[in-house]
Amino acid sequence: LRNVYSFFTIYANIDGFDPARENPNATVANLVSGAPQYRAVAERSELDRWMMSELCATVEKVTASLEGYLLYDAARALVDLAEGVSNWFVRRSRARFWSKGRFFDVTEPASQDKADAYFTLYEVLVTLSGLMAPFTPFFAEELWQNLVRGPFGSRMPESVHLASFPKAVTEWALPELSRDMFAVRELVSLGREVRTTVKMRVRQPLSRADVVVGDPQLSQRLRHFTGLIAEELNVHEVRVLAPGEEAGFVKYTLKPNFKTLGPRLGKKVQACKAALAKADAGALRTELSKNGSVSLEVEGEPLALGPEEIEVAVDAAEGYAAAGNKVGVLVLALELTDALREEGLAREIVARLQQTRKDVGLSFTDKAIVRLDGDAAVISVAEKQQELLCREAMVAKLTIGAAPEGAQAKEYAIDGAVLRVWLEAEKA
Repeated sequence: LRNVYSFFTIYANIDGFDPARENPNATVANLVSGAPQYRAVAERSELDRWMMSELCATVEKVTASLEGYLLYDAARALVDLAEGVSNWFVRRSRARFWSKGRFFDVTEPASQDKADAYFTLYEVLVTLSGLMAPFTPFFAEELWQNLVRGPFGSRMPESVHLASFPKAVTEWALPELSRDMFAVRELVSLGREVRTTVKMRVRQPLSRADVVVGDPQLSQRLRHFTGLIAEELNVHEVRVLAPGEEAGFVKYTLKPNFKTLGPRLGKKVQACKAALAKADAGALRTELSKNGSVSLEVEGEPLALGPEEIEVAVDAAEGYAAAGNKVGVLVLALELTDALREEGLAREIVARLQQTRKDVGLSFTDKAIVRLDGDAAVISVAEKQQELLCREAMVAKLTIGAAPEGAQAKEYAIDGAVLRVWLEAEKA
């Protein structure tokens, strides 16, 4: 969470974000609704509405847990929210924070979408300062002093510990969106797990990912998020398949969890193992994910089995990789065309440019002058992808050629090919 706070303060200072400016009627309960460019949550992007829905749910969970003296449950809810803010909202909103425009700048004002991102993150951090106060009193106070007391001054309570505890804004609650985004995040996590297992770098684009979900209603709703899933998994296409449509490249194997089933079934556990081996594993897995249990006939009697009693192995055909969790199964197509390899190499070059920016000490807003030199395999891609490199690494001018005489270029190895980068800040 401190990294999120640091990210916010750095860019808020760069962009001139000031929630107190031209906002004379602000109160603790109504802090920013009167600020210029503030927009109601219902009018913001889907990502913002999800974030505020999660914030509302967290306020309710923390309040109920503290009132019931369930301190661990309250702390767990705060950790979950912080993880969602950092690894989903901020990461997916970076381009919005980095977009052109400044607040209160008449020549190039911040866009409404950029303002929405700032106000969403600001409201989350301010609310978190109140929720965290019983657990991390000093960090909560730091947030309050810098984000509330600093800009608003004596109009606000002197300390977060003297302010009212946050109350849930129920009109922000969107439980179906929260459930759907939870499923999306679970599938994205699954895709990253698959990449790690097969040692496929995240920067390497792939042609396709297939999602198989047993719940037909969720499956239908997930089609709305295929673009988001494709971005997160770095694939060109995402297909949402009905159970069974993945049969050509995935098969399932069901085994009893002897640790949990042994004490319950005794000698019958081997008969259960044999029955699972004969059953339609794909159909049982779908039933298990949809209903939370499956019914199986063992020695002429029906037997109900829960998810903790069955181990489901997901095996992919050659050229594919797959894994499953409680939401569904995700399959990645692993074949790499020349175009995909080139795209992946371009992303690796971007990463080296960004690392060089950091090493040279360029600030977040500095544009760079760059010279690239090295092996033909890398340089040919750099020549074709100059627009991408300049956009992603904030490059004002990119030249293919050796570093200036007497200058030291930084050398990198990318898949065995050499890339040399010389970089300096653009002079004003």
